[in-house]
Amino acid sequence: MNRVRLASLALIAASYVGVAPACAKPTPPESAAQAAPTAPLASDPPPDKVIEPEELVRTLGSDAGAKPLVLHVGPEAIFTRNHVPGARYVGMASAPEGLAALQKAVQGLPHEAPIVIYCGCCPWERCPNVRPALHELERLGFTHVKVLDLPHNFQTDWAVKGLPVEK
Repeated sequence: MNRVRLASLALIAASYVGVAPACAKPTPPESAAQAAPTAPLASDPPPDKVIEPEELVRTLGSDAGAKPLVLHVGPEAIFTRNHVPGARYVGMASAPEGLAALQKAVQGLPHEAPIVIYCGCCPWERCPNVRPALHELERLGFTHVKVLDLPHNFQTDWAVKGLPVEK
């Protein structure tokens, strides 16, 4: 079983027992042939690509303007426990199946459609899912993609703050 799959299974298992998953920083591949094409690691998403939780709540509750499509790109167990109201689960973007589901979820949308992605499994710098999702949407030509600012995880940065959740 490859390392990405093992890390994904560990995240899912941790989510089921209610423990905040401890995402590990990716380990370097044993050879260049094993390296998956991923974006360079960054400690934070670019500032112009971030939306704060409170701003997303206001946007979703507003009668003005187009509502963003909110996509959860992390472990299903986290999504099932609770998630941003109206969010759609697409799968873990660190896996090929998750990226394929992401592509399907946005198929037919105009490239200027507002999209918000989030995972919430762990801190941004260790998240294996948000970065590939962001880069895939940019590769597909989407120009209004934002990453939900969850510096720790969904539980700490959204649910514990009393922001609305859907189960």
